[in-house]
Amino acid sequence: MQINKKDLKFNICNPIHFLATGFGVGLISHFPGTIASVVAIFIWNYIYIFFQYHWSIVFIFFLLAVYFCDKTAQDLRCHDHPCIVLDEFIGMWIILFFYHENSYYDIITEFIVFRVFDVWKPYPIRIIHKNILNGFGIILDDIVAGIYSIIILKIFI
Repeated sequence: MQINKKDLKFNICNPIHFLATGFGVGLISHFPGTIASVVAIFIWNYIYIFFQYHWSIVFIFFLLAVYFCDKTAQDLRCHDHPCIVLDEFIGMWIILFFYHENSYYDIITEFIVFRVFDVWKPYPIRIIHKNILNGFGIILDDIVAGIYSIIILKIFI
């Protein structure tokens, strides 16, 4: 994925841009959201092991992610540019928060279900994605995709 540097104020050395791109994962040219979701699973494992209050980590990261994604989207002059993948982290972590004692099969299933909802964007995810044009909107559509995933997983598992 090429970012036209002369038109944009994007800088991977900027800590906000670095975090909004999922530690640079969003700059991978193919399937950055999918790769970011995989990275989010590995990071979640460390959060789960080393922090007792997982919900507080997710909440603090959510608040920071809203700002980081909003600022990066403004600098890129593009709402929810594909390189902004921090929202995938939050969406994936919501599922993992509710299913923290997972087998590899469960994690793969949760990942697939989340990616389907995140890419497909059924109602109201698509409306949120198109109409809330700020950092909160960037994050919210992935949170709703995570909630949809939890509902589907609860029904079928």
